Amino acid sequence: MLNSDTIKARIYADLGLDRPHIKGQTISVENCWHFYTAGESIDALFYDSDDFRNGMNRIFSTSLKFDILILAFVLMDTHVHFILYGEYNECNAFMHEYIRRTSSYMTGKYSVQKKLQSLKMSHQPIDDDRYLLTAICYTIKNPPCAGLRYNAWDYPWSSGALYFRPQDSWTSPIWMSWTEKMLESSTSKRECIRTRAKMGKKAIPMVDGIFLVNMLLSTLWKNSLAATAALTISCASQKKRILKREVE
Repeated sequence: MLNSDTIKARIYADLGLDRPHIKGQTISVENCWHFYTAGESIDALFYDSDDFRNGMNRIFSTSLKFDILILAFVLMDTHVHFILYGEYNECNAFMHEYIRRTSSYMTGKYSVQKKLQSLKMSHQPIDDDRYLLTAICYTIKNPPCAGLRYNAWDYPWSSGALYFRPQDSWTSPIWMSWTEKMLESSTSKRECIRTRAKMGKKAIPMVDGIFLVNMLLSTLWKNSLAATAALTISCASQKKRILKREVE
C-alpha cells in the first residue's frame, strides 16, 4: 500500500487536490481507475456474512503488497467495485490478486475448483474530478440501487459510511452496539487475515472480526473530498447528473 505521507505532494497533484475548484470547470485527474467485475459471470462471490468478513479483510491483506491507494469500494454478493489510485499495472495486479485469493478461499470453504475462472473484470480510467466523484457515488450507491434495504452509508461491506460518519466510526455489522475487539499481537493480526506481510507497529482496531474500513481507505483523499462526495451523492440520483460515459 502506498505511504501517502511520503508522496503526499504527488498524490495531491494527480488527484487535483492542489488546485482550487472553480464552478463549472473540471480538474484533470491522473493514475485513477474504476475496476469492477461482472455480476452476471457467476452466481455469487460472497454467500454469507463470513464470506463478506473475509472479503473485507482480504482487501487489507492484499493491498499491503501493492503501491496503491483505495479511494472507495463496495462488495456485493455477485460483484465488486474498486476506485483505485496508482499506476495501472499496480492497480490491475491488486485486482487480479484479490480475485485469486477470493477463489482460493472459496475452494477451501466450498470445495469448488476454479470457481472464478470465468469472472469478467473490467476497468475505466478516470481523468477528471467530476468523473471521479460520479464513479465513487456509483460505487457506494450500489446496494440501495440494487434494491437492498440500506442507505449508501449503512451498507456494512463498503466504504460508504466513511464519507458521512465521524472519524473512526463505521457501519460494521454490529456498529450500533459498537462492540470493539482489539488484536494487539502482530502475529494474531496476520493470522486473522492470513498474510505474512509486515503490518507495522500501528495498532489496528477490529470490529466484529473485521479491520476497520478506515484502515483500507486513503484518509488523505477522503478528508479532502468528503463534503463534495456527499453533495454529489444527493445529486447523482437525478438522471441529469449521470455522465455520458458508461460506468457499469
